[in-house]
Amino acid sequence: MQALFWLAYKHPAVTFCLRCDACGAEQAILARYCRHCRADLTTLRPIPAHVQMHELWSHSQKDTIDCLLVNHSLLATARSSGCLDLWSLQQPGPALKRLPLRRPVQAAVLLDNLFVGLCQNQVEVLHLTPQLCQDACRYDRNSHFESCGPLASPLAHDAQRLAWVAGAQLVCYQARPQGLTPCWQTALGESSPGIALVGERVLVLAGRCLREFEAHSGLEVGSTPLSFQPLGLQKVGQTLWIAGQRGELWKWRQGELLRSLVGHSGPCYSFQASEYHVVLCAGRTVHILDLKAGRQHALDLPQPCVLAPVLGDQWALLASYEGMLYQLALDQGHPRVVEARRPFTSFEPTTVRPQRAGDRLVLAGPEGQLAIWTL
Repeated sequence: MQALFWLAYKHPAVTFCLRCDACGAEQAILARYCRHCRADLTTLRPIPAHVQMHELWSHSQKDTIDCLLVNHSLLATARSSGCLDLWSLQQPGPALKRLPLRRPVQAAVLLDNLFVGLCQNQVEVLHLTPQLCQDACRYDRNSHFESCGPLASPLAHDAQRLAWVAGAQLVCYQARPQGLTPCWQTALGESSPGIALVGERVLVLAGRCLREFEAHSGLEVGSTPLSFQPLGLQKVGQTLWIAGQRGELWKWRQGELLRSLVGHSGPCYSFQASEYHVVLCAGRTVHILDLKAGRQHALDLPQPCVLAPVLGDQWALLASYEGMLYQLALDQGHPRVVEARRPFTSFEPTTVRPQRAGDRLVLAGPEGQLAIWTL
């Protein structure tokens, strides 16, 4: 059951001018599928490599942003003051709702109608539909509980499950419109820099191994040793990309691990993968692997980039540590910078990765600023 079944479609807080690209039907802000033709509303349309970025809307508050979350039409910002602000991406303006959180969050995710925030071993689940519909009778559906240990990995989720490492345990929860239901937990023994749900498998980086668990039971079914210290992993369809701390890059698919890029002498800080490219950020140098042509490139930037880039079909956006936003075109033989902008006047380090939602780019400044740009 999707969140659209819980929505009051004509309520002004949840219905906007967002329309389905396939049939033109008006949609609700939390809907994942079109209520008329069932088209997937989360599908991203291609954006040209040379698109010009324009600021559409900006907002500033004194408290900093800890987590920035988007779906195709909803923007959520969890702030250091311990509150969650909900905004419309299609009609930017005043916040739709401000919700109190029990404590500031370390990591969070949007699962259809649910906001799930984690801080240490505390898990908070908020039902967004009653809040946006101003239905006080359903506010009691929110929940708060303790997991078996402090957060020790990124969060991994699909449409039905949410998994992370809690202390020394790998835990998995079922995501339903009513909330989170525990599925299983199993001993892992250490923290993890990367975790992903791929089909009916949960894949976890632990030490120098890629460990594989059944998603429905938690039973470990495989372990692949790695010859490098892993930095993290990224899922693209049924393919898993694993990067090393020295820029090594390997591809995992259906139990087979293949090397795609040899490491370099300097450290690698983050990376991102798409169907067409893999981009690794190593400070002022960006390493780009063109998956279609099989070519490797190294591009030097004026300022160091440590946050994972935002990737399109033939472009990339990188936020530098010093507040610059670099737009890269990847559609020709050699990647190049086509635009460089400073979204915010602050020179404080940028620590929150930009997020893309359709043709919108959401930016969080280092001092609580928030901006929406069109692509």
